[in-house]
Amino acid sequence: MSRRALGILGIAATLIAPLAEALPPVGRSEPPGITEPDLDSDGDGLSNQEEAEILGANPNNPDTDGDGLADGSEAFPTSAILKYPRQPSTSAFAVIDLGPATQEAYVVDLNNNNQVLDSSGRIWAQGAWGEPLFSGAMRINDSGNVLAYRSSGPIQKYYPERLNPDTGEYGVYGLEAHWWVYLNNTPLYSGYDNDDEDSLQDNYGSWGASLNNSGQVVGMTAIGIGYGGEKLRAFRWQGQSMEILPGFGVTPWDETIENQPMFINDNGTIAGLALTESLVTGYEGYLDQAGQRTLLGTFTPCSLNNSNHVLLSPFENPASGANLHVPGAGTQDLVPILGKGVSASYAQHSLNNRGELLLYHSGRVVVANNSRLVPVAPPDWSISPVAFNDSGLIAGTGTSPSEQWKNVLLVPVDMAVDANRDGLIKFSGNANDQSVFGKPFDRTSEDRPSRHWVNADYDGLPNSEGEFLGTGTEDHEDGVIQTARDLEDFFRIWLHVGALHEQIAAGTFKIGLKWANTTDTPKIKVYRSTDPDGSDEYLKNEEAAFAQVSGDNAETLGEVAGSSALILPVELWADFSAQNPKVCLLFEGSREGKGQLMLTIHKADGTEIGEGSGVWLDLLDVRKMYTSSVDNMLTGTPPGEAQQTLVFVHGWNMSPDGSRNYAETMFKRLWHRGYKGRFAYFRWNTDWSDAFDNVPVVGEAAEAYFADYNDSEYTGWTAGAPTLKTFVQSLPYQNKNIAAHSMGNIVVSEAMRQGMQINNYALMQPAVPAACYDERAVIEQTQTATHAVEMGLWDGGPSYTTTVTVWNRPTPDDDSDQATRNLAYRGALKNIGQNGNLILFYLPNDNATSYAWELNNAVTKPPGQMSGIFRYARNNPSGEKLFKDYGGGTHVPFLGAQRHEAMSYACRTWGKAAGAEQQTQGAISAANRVNLGSAPFQLPGEDTNSGFGDEHSGQFKANIQSLKPFHDALMDELQLPRNP
Repeated sequence: MSRRALGILGIAATLIAPLAEALPPVGRSEPPGITEPDLDSDGDGLSNQEEAEILGANPNNPDTDGDGLADGSEAFPTSAILKYPRQPSTSAFAVIDLGPATQEAYVVDLNNNNQVLDSSGRIWAQGAWGEPLFSGAMRINDSGNVLAYRSSGPIQKYYPERLNPDTGEYGVYGLEAHWWVYLNNTPLYSGYDNDDEDSLQDNYGSWGASLNNSGQVVGMTAIGIGYGGEKLRAFRWQGQSMEILPGFGVTPWDETIENQPMFINDNGTIAGLALTESLVTGYEGYLDQAGQRTLLGTFTPCSLNNSNHVLLSPFENPASGANLHVPGAGTQDLVPILGKGVSASYAQHSLNNRGELLLYHSGRVVVANNSRLVPVAPPDWSISPVAFNDSGLIAGTGTSPSEQWKNVLLVPVDMAVDANRDGLIKFSGNANDQSVFGKPFDRTSEDRPSRHWVNADYDGLPNSEGEFLGTGTEDHEDGVIQTARDLEDFFRIWLHVGALHEQIAAGTFKIGLKWANTTDTPKIKVYRSTDPDGSDEYLKNEEAAFAQVSGDNAETLGEVAGSSALILPVELWADFSAQNPKVCLLFEGSREGKGQLMLTIHKADGTEIGEGSGVWLDLLDVRKMYTSSVDNMLTGTPPGEAQQTLVFVHGWNMSPDGSRNYAETMFKRLWHRGYKGRFAYFRWNTDWSDAFDNVPVVGEAAEAYFADYNDSEYTGWTAGAPTLKTFVQSLPYQNKNIAAHSMGNIVVSEAMRQGMQINNYALMQPAVPAACYDERAVIEQTQTATHAVEMGLWDGGPSYTTTVTVWNRPTPDDDSDQATRNLAYRGALKNIGQNGNLILFYLPNDNATSYAWELNNAVTKPPGQMSGIFRYARNNPSGEKLFKDYGGGTHVPFLGAQRHEAMSYACRTWGKAAGAEQQTQGAISAANRVNLGSAPFQLPGEDTNSGFGDEHSGQFKANIQSLKPFHDALMDELQLPRNP
């Protein structure tokens, strides 16, 4: 008998042979010159990394194989003959445990209706096995018809050449069991007779090889030509007719098989193995299309799809490679495309109708998908594949982590978050969407988990939202998204199941989430995304945010805690289909911990029947995600951290909790915009009041503005600056940038004057005289103005409203005495541009720097009524014009070394604060000015086209949805990469 006859006669043993665990994905080394892996240099829809490392294509040539099709549209862009369209790239498989595999009941086939057949004739569907129907079952088509191979039972047969012991003459009847092919419960008989004059149509034995969706069967049959003269012939069965297929005109000498059909597709095309005149083996693969036969060389067919493409294995050495034959184009060697070690699989339909290949790589099972090799076996499983269908499901047997031999169904699944924080999520469920072409996949691992913070702040309630400190309430506790502001503590997570769509939508199967491989006890609460596309518009658009916080989607679907799965509601999957294969969720961290969030598959009653690998998450207290100058809690180096640092410096009158809250607000919002570098929070010792955590709004008593303002300024010059310089020097990476708010710019600017080197420095509404940076006369305010202000008596008496005139007194900034000018603000910081690139974010109508700051400049600096002991006498002698008056004629002039004290307490400046002065230049380039009072930065509640209006802290107080233009401008000016 032919060596390849064993492909049919010994098929059961071949299908259940155990295999080793699957390899990690196969990648290629990055070729020289690929320095920007995320870019799509040639515009073909694939990133440079995808082309160079995954597909083996040329990242600088949009059509690597020169066939007129862009690389991004082809599954095999380096092949001149393989023109499969790209399919979703599976990242993992969930294992559905179908129960023990035994010698009597092991998986043998799988159809495109997701029905699994075992050798006892049981059919697994809808989550359960049916009753055994056809012993020796082998194949099942999409209609549920079963091809079986079993004994006929005893049959009476006449043997003319045997001696009858009773009569002593030749010729005797006896009982004999024959092995026949059955279609459902009907045997397929040969129409041939052995002329023994009985009424039986003889079929000594037959073996079925393949069954298509038209009910056609191909296989081999032994035709009786007298006792002992049986030969194996190829047959095709259709309806009630068995047709003996012709051979290839070669007389088998010591062989019994001339033509072995192995596969028949829905077109009636047959692929098989034929005895030919081959000088190498005597056998060649062939393709028979309506009687037109093509020899394929010394290869064995392993699979045939409906495009008449044939997966081939070298006849003599099957493990040495894999080839794919395309009618009219030829045979393609897959090794140059997929890498060394690739060989063909003998599983049924190992080449499916969408161009995916089930192969071995170095003896391990993989799926070749878009020229990528995806491991089939999850960790701790050893899988032997049996069948592969058009949805990407794989049926087979394998050894489980408990070392039991199991029947299994592998379901392509994927789960992803925006792990690389590029603003997009790319995974199996959307890999062919044009919006993610050229972008890397979002992947996580135990070593590179996706970091997210626990939603442990309190953002208030509807109609009363904001940052509320010290309440002891954490937003995740109520399981409701109460405010649009709260959404900045939520993250996207997408689920993809590549098959079983109808059953999941109908609730026959259910999907759940659970934790595995945890450290501590991570927990998340999940919510349905109101946007069916799962975009991040909830962070960028007020309308999208309000839609998310309104209605049922604002309420959690439940909490994922521990190893017990949270089963997601059936209605979540109402629109689930092959055309819409992803479900979009939001989640918030509800407890710290690290682990693997797993996708689980359940029967309708909730019984878990399978699980797939998921996404690794690391949920942290937000304080553990950035560096702090006080109580630093940063935990490790975040995976993929960019080698750059951004330092945030707060302003005046910020309590420790308030300044930290501003820092965390900025950190979170830049995180969502894609900032990947190190974030650092610097705390300096500003005076502050329990009554407020930042600059008060207009209308509060003037004392609130003036309480310890000058003391804080002095601290900023003298203590904050050198401490900041030391802190910045201790931070990692040479690329260092700073964003400072309000009086925090005193601290940063003085640190730079003292030699601190910075790449880029954003001055956000700086409460620093513009004259410090720009000593030009244009800064001088030559027209007086008045501000109405509510005053209160220091002894607690009744308040009253008065008018304060500003810009009506001489200042040291233009004093004729050089020694006096050396103590003034003017030009104090004019040279710091040498130590970094300065960018001014100013707001002309800022209520702090254009109102309160000007009041302080007029009222608390001499000769203001609250100037205390500090004096400026313009007509005094040189060196004595700025002094302290202790009374009784005791005057103590300021010395040159006391410039910081003189500025803070005795020097009224001649112009506006830089935070409100659009003309500021000097140390600040004219091109490096951003007007926050312009239309692009419009905040809700402010006058039309006024941007931030008069809101000094709009970037912290406004909701994230209104601040994308600001954060984009901030990151662009600081030269920090960001999301679109």
